[in-house]
Amino acid sequence: MHQAGVYELKRLLALLLTLGCGNQPESDDIGAGPAEGGAASGSSSVAGAAGSGGVAAAGANGGTAGAVQPEAGSGGSAGVAGTSSTGGAPSDAWLLDNLTAIAGVTPEIWGMPSVDESPYGPALCFSGDDGIVLAKNPLEGWAAFTLQVLFRPDPVLPEEEALSEPRFVHIETDAADRATVEARVNPTQFYLDTFISSTGQSKTLIDAARVHPVGQWHWAALSYADGTMRHYVDGIEDASASLTAAPLGPGKTSLGVRQNRLYWFKGCIRELRFAPRALPAESLERP
Repeated sequence: MHQAGVYELKRLLALLLTLGCGNQPESDDIGAGPAEGGAASGSSSVAGAAGSGGVAAAGANGGTAGAVQPEAGSGGSAGVAGTSSTGGAPSDAWLLDNLTAIAGVTPEIWGMPSVDESPYGPALCFSGDDGIVLAKNPLEGWAAFTLQVLFRPDPVLPEEEALSEPRFVHIETDAADRATVEARVNPTQFYLDTFISSTGQSKTLIDAARVHPVGQWHWAALSYADGTMRHYVDGIEDASASLTAAPLGPGKTSLGVRQNRLYWFKGCIRELRFAPRALPAESLERP
């Protein structure tokens, strides 16, 4: 066969193969890749999530488009990565490196928080009389979640007792349900305190024996899934308990203080991360 004939035959075969695949959508209708931090395969707690614990972005007709992967490392860019097919955001990272816009929201500023340098980049720092509020609940609609925060609690002296129980991350819904990440702080150490309330059910996690040094950077994590609430410091579980909680509705997030302007925080926060599933300890961030 002449060379031109061979070329035409190959072109015809390629065309037939293409036509045979003509039922593929124009967008990438494939499942998500590996879960955040190498988590094991498994379906997400959010309906419509794809693949091995990843989250897919919503397609044009309610289907799923290409998978959205979480931001990598502590220096990832802030902002919402996309929207899941259930309407909630997928895995997301907020960098607190400015006072102008965080996760696409202009913060309401209380007092005079500052942006200072840290080993991880610019961080939002609080003096015990300031904070910010964002008109956004990053956990809205999630039946399961992990909230992580990279923070540095500063020493609280005996004469600063009013600052010893800070609510440095406070998410509260329009229906007054909430999730908080707190600490009990003294001049040398702290222990974590977390709280979830939802539709009349609530639980506090606290273990005063699990202490950690102040003046250093730590990752705290709060997770909930399948009736179990857990919290961690630097990837190590500090406490867990049973709780039946419904997904949280729309609301606000305050950083550096509780939303009723009590329980102020002295220290810095660099980053928050959110995922619509309870991440295992090995997938959590560490300093």
